[in-house]
Amino acid sequence: MKVGLQTYTVRTEFARDPMGTLEKVSAAGYKYIEMANHRADLDPGTGHGTDVKDLRAKADEVGITIIGAHFMPSNLTGMFDWFYNDAARVANVIDYYDAAGARFLSLPTDNFPDMDTLLR
Repeated sequence: MKVGLQTYTVRTEFARDPMGTLEKVSAAGYKYIEMANHRADLDPGTGHGTDVKDLRAKADEVGITIIGAHFMPSNLTGMFDWFYNDAARVANVIDYYDAAGARFLSLPTDNFPDMDTLLR
């Protein structure tokens, strides 16, 4: 069985020092991570202003595979109007995590107001 870490678990440390946190996560024995973008409203990437090339290089260096990510704005008020209905913003998130090597993306929410929004 492969065991990984969801970076939401270390979100405070990751916000302060993304690269150092990846080193510590690897040193703790984790080789698989799912990124958590809980600040997608400010940064459509990791939410911590980390360039994807730097993130991927550090993950490769320390032997971590980024298997996926979940993304959502931290402020849910009106999120469908200004975030998920912005196709370019969502495309940037998808492109970011594709470049990071992630194979899976999820929206960790059940707040879709209707089926049409969910399908979009």
